[in-house]
Amino acid sequence: MKNIKKVVLTGIREVGKTTIINALLNKNLDIIEKVSPTKGCNRTLISTGDRSFSIWDFGGVLKYRLRFLQQHFRFFSSLDELIYLFDIQNESLLFESFNYFKNIIRILDIFYNHDIRYYILLHKADPEIINSFKIRKNEKIILTSIDRFAIPFNFKIFKTSIYYFNNHFLDNQFYKDEKLGIGCLIKELFTPKANSENKFFN
Repeated sequence: MKNIKKVVLTGIREVGKTTIINALLNKNLDIIEKVSPTKGCNRTLISTGDRSFSIWDFGGVLKYRLRFLQQHFRFFSSLDELIYLFDIQNESLLFESFNYFKNIIRILDIFYNHDIRYYILLHKADPEIINSFKIRKNEKIILTSIDRFAIPFNFKIFKTSIYYFNNHFLDNQFYKDEKLGIGCLIKELFTPKANSENKFFN
């Protein structure tokens, strides 16, 4: 019997959560870019060999976010991986996004054990702008906020973009390595090699 791992992919609205999931399923940029906003929570099962991942795609609209926090026992219990996305291009939403992130972390710290893998994606760091002043500025805002918050867990943080999508790795490596989870897979698929250094906060 397969061991199903629960993965939550979350963040506020329009940060690219569903697009990443569709990439894992369809492997075709022409398809995965055509997505609609997630209503509520969508669950997708990805299986390979003896492993299965149940990916919970949390809608990012405020009314859904409030539901996830208020009914956290329903949505966050038995969690194996948490993947939180920031839209690194949109400075106007960073404060709102970080507040939601803090609320999730507080709930996980109080009610759930720490045996969870945590990932933060600084998403939409597209190739033509990844080294721009705007992206560097927003990255600093996010990382400084995270550092000041003093997160009680270890996180892996990396910049990602759908335009780095590497379906060759998905076909040839992921299904051979039983140690890779969804967070590690996303790192291999959506980060430029020159910008894939991990940062850790204790």
